[in-house]
Amino acid sequence: MKKISSIKRMALTLLACMTLATTAMAEVTDMNVGYCAGEQSTDGKYNVADANVYVSAAIYIPAGTLNTYAGNDLVGVRAALASKLGIDELKVWVRKDLKGENLAESANITTDSTPKILKGWNTLDFTAPYKIEAGNTEGIYIGYTFHQKSSAFGISYLKESMKNGYFMQVGTGEWEDHSADGTLSIEGVVRGENLPKINAQFANATMPRVLVIERGEARVMGTVKNIASKNITGFDVQAILNGTEAGRVHVDCDIAFNKTAPFDITIQHGLTEMKDGTFALKIVNVNGQGDDEDMSDNLIESPYTAVQRDFTKKIFVEEFTTEACVNCPRVAGFLHELLAEDKYKENVVTVCHHAGYYTDWLTIPSDTEYLWLFNQGGSTYAPAVMTDRAIYKDKTPVYCPSQASEISTEWNKHLLKSAYVSLNITAEQNAEVKNKVTVKVTGARAFADFCEKPYITVYLVENDIKARSQAGASGEYFQQHVTRAVNSTWGSPLTFENDEYTYSCEFAISQTWKPENMEIVAMVYNYNSKDAADCEVQNANTVALSKYYTPSTNAVESVEMAQEAAEYYTFDGVKVIGDPAPGIYLKKVGNEASKVVVN
Repeated sequence: MKKISSIKRMALTLLACMTLATTAMAEVTDMNVGYCAGEQSTDGKYNVADANVYVSAAIYIPAGTLNTYAGNDLVGVRAALASKLGIDELKVWVRKDLKGENLAESANITTDSTPKILKGWNTLDFTAPYKIEAGNTEGIYIGYTFHQKSSAFGISYLKESMKNGYFMQVGTGEWEDHSADGTLSIEGVVRGENLPKINAQFANATMPRVLVIERGEARVMGTVKNIASKNITGFDVQAILNGTEAGRVHVDCDIAFNKTAPFDITIQHGLTEMKDGTFALKIVNVNGQGDDEDMSDNLIESPYTAVQRDFTKKIFVEEFTTEACVNCPRVAGFLHELLAEDKYKENVVTVCHHAGYYTDWLTIPSDTEYLWLFNQGGSTYAPAVMTDRAIYKDKTPVYCPSQASEISTEWNKHLLKSAYVSLNITAEQNAEVKNKVTVKVTGARAFADFCEKPYITVYLVENDIKARSQAGASGEYFQQHVTRAVNSTWGSPLTFENDEYTYSCEFAISQTWKPENMEIVAMVYNYNSKDAADCEVQNANTVALSKYYTPSTNAVESVEMAQEAAEYYTFDGVKVIGDPAPGIYLKKVGNEASKVVVN
């Protein structure tokens, strides 16, 4: 690829910094040192299946950070457990080397001691403090060790990755660096009279992994945390592209110790050539005093891919509902209200799965298979919503909204994202078998690695279906966005030639459906059969079925519908094995039944 001929200076705009504390500064005697910003996960993501084994986990605090706390004592550790089930012993410690001796440690606690092992935060003091000297050239590891008598989900970590943020050992095995997987929920407790006065750090940031040349800009959001005793009243965010400062913006705020404030930046990157590089953000000029006391946590950087274009983004929303669910009409009402807004009506593609809380007459097999996406060990519920199958909290993309604004907040977040694959939907009705329709989806990708394992799923969706017995509804109630058919539950692999693709599939239209109320829906997502938290939808689209399909008026063709897995029953309810003899039967396909004559 050609060299970037020039890089324009970035123009940055920033939303007002939210005030999270008063200007009055409380006396700070203890500080927490770590990467989790005081956050924990109590929904276990990592299972250690071994029984009667010790499990250890730690973070690494580099020398530069350690020296900012010189003259103080590391007096203990806050360690969070995602679950205490199966764990009967816990100790915290500090080491110079993961395989070395404990330089300081707590007493063991158990399920019966005082204090005792807790799910969530366990704050334990060392039996003797670790004195932090000046002039360190090596860092320290802050960690814990617990004993589990059976399989356990003890490790608590956040999904955001952080360098030096997560090391783990099981039994006598090797220590492994899991920092790319997330950030361990653990913090050292520092106490003394020489605590740092001014120190800011990035708590998190959504760094762009793709910069689109045609757009000319990118958006970066995140939070800055105060980890020193004085309030932070302002700082600069410096944008760095490929090692060169490309602009900066000043943030006025008031952040007390251990509190955070959000930032939201739009950068004009000025790229003109497709060349990969590195984008970075740096916190400088804290309180107008230049560098703060530890600059090692003031920089975050991420590689990016430069692409020429992206595509119109539509988000894919899935609702779980059933007629047995008394609260489902409430959430369906939220969706109906939002989808009427101009902001969403053309940009949100919706399908509905009748599963989660029992099933009903509209349930098809794929609806129940999608319950896997709840990712909660088989626990499901309705009403429930997913947006782009993206993680909502911890490891599940599914949630139950309490108000419409909770849904719109998710939608707004996902509509800000770029789409790197397009979908154009057409269809053609079969000239001979009129109830059949072939759907054709074509499109392109912006770059090869937009998705690890792209799959395409195509649905037939029907609206305005009169409910039979909807719990929680008064008067007439109509089901919307009902999935009538799908190419397959998890779709089909998407293959590209010269960054373009064509995909086709065929559907048979049931005589019990109303084609004038139906849509063809297609979406592309990342297929990961082993991880429900890694199936995010990349883009979606929809088109009215009536644009391509006209119902047949030929009664013979209606009876000859090409349906899958048809079952025949006599009118006494006896299932026919093999081909039915001539006569009148009930023909059942999925949850639909119709009377047919077999000659």
